[in-house]
Formats: sequence, structure tokens, C-alpha cells
Amino acid sequence: GNLPNKGGIVATVALRKTRFAFVAAHLKAHEGPENYAARCDSMSAIFDNAKMIGKARARKGTKSSKNSSSRTLDVSVSSHFCFVCGDLNFRITGPLQSPDSSDSGAGGAHILPSNRRTHHQKVLDMIDEKNWDALHDADELVRALDERE
Repeated sequence: GNLPNKGGIVATVALRKTRFAFVAAHLKAHEGPENYAARCDSMSAIFDNAKMIGKARARKGTKSSKNSSSRTLDVSVSSHFCFVCGDLNFRITGPLQSPDSSDSGAGGAHILPSNRRTHHQKVLDMIDEKNWDALHDADELVRALDERE
């Protein structure tokens, strides 16, 4: 049978009075709106399930205590710094328009196998041209973060 090979791990570290959270994730690959949605859903699930025990309970080092807090906190808001890394598989999708080009994909368009080589070449051209703004605008991860706000 097939076993899932995607997911995430969260670790928190307190250094002096600063709490760091590290999230490592391996998300679904491939182009297309359904895979983009799966990546977004997976990241949401990782953060929704990444809870940490309240400070008082962790400090006591016990499984349960009358005086210890049993509340859980979302590491993305309870940490001073949160680093997310791994094979996130977010893509550069449309619109892709270099300054010298008049054609562009539809806003948020996903790449079909038939035009993958053309798309790949446009991305490489935009890197050569240092067209960072257009690449930023076509980044799925940036779009996902903007939609979440």
C-alpha cells in the first residue's frame, strides 16, 4: 500500500527570554490548483496542530498538576520568531511577464504540462533580467500568505 510521505515537524526552543519555533515541512508537489490548495491546507493543518504546553506546565516538568496550566498555544503566535523551512513545493505561476514581453498568463494561472518549457524559460529569463517584482508577484507562497491576511 501507499503511505503518506508528507507532513511537518515543529520544535520550539527558549533561549534566555526569547522563544523560537522551527517548522520543517514536506508538502505536496506538482502544478495545478488542487495541489496548491493541498499545500495551503497542509500548512494550515501543521500550524493548527502545532501546539505547545503552557509555560507553567512545561516549567514544572510534570504531566499534570493542580497549579500548572493545561492551555495550549499556537507556536506561530506564541513564539518571538518562527522559521518555516523544508520542501514546501510552492511554484512560480502566472502572471509571468518580463519587461520586454507583451504576453502574460492569466492572474494566478497554473502551468499546464504543454507549456511547462515555455514557462520555465520565462522564469529563467526573468531571473537573468533581475525582474524580482514580477517573480514575487507570481510566487504561490506569497499569494497564499496574502490570501490568509
